[in-house]
Amino acid sequence: MSALLAVSAVVPAPGRSFVTSMPFPNRLVLDLAMRVAGTRPPEAAIRQGVAGGVDAETAGRIVADFHPESAGLYRDRLRGGGLPERRGYVVTGRDAELPAPLQRRFAGTLGAHWTGTIDTGHLPMLEAPTTLTHQIQDFLA
Repeated sequence: MSALLAVSAVVPAPGRSFVTSMPFPNRLVLDLAMRVAGTRPPEAAIRQGVAGGVDAETAGRIVADFHPESAGLYRDRLRGGGLPERRGYVVTGRDAELPAPLQRRFAGTLGAHWTGTIDTGHLPMLEAPTTLTHQIQDFLA
């Protein structure tokens, strides 16, 4: 069985990149910030965004272990095709990094045949692993 389940993910349309998929003016701010500071966000941004829903100790580990990624990951344009027919998306309802309406747009871009919602921040695998496991099982059922 071949399937893809995105969890609170940015899904660029073919020919677009992570940066160009973000809404205006976010894409301009993100592009400028990456040109000036690189791909490692400030500690406060990591704590409030990606780690916004986890406890302070876990947030500290996320900050300490965060490694900048290649700018190409954010700027390179996506080629179309190559995705499995079975696609789904889990929307995180309290996500400070990607608001739920934006996630629903990305689910549409992905062509998700199944969509679930989980009431967590950006990292449900750390906030509510059992609930995320149930979402994954529902998608695969």
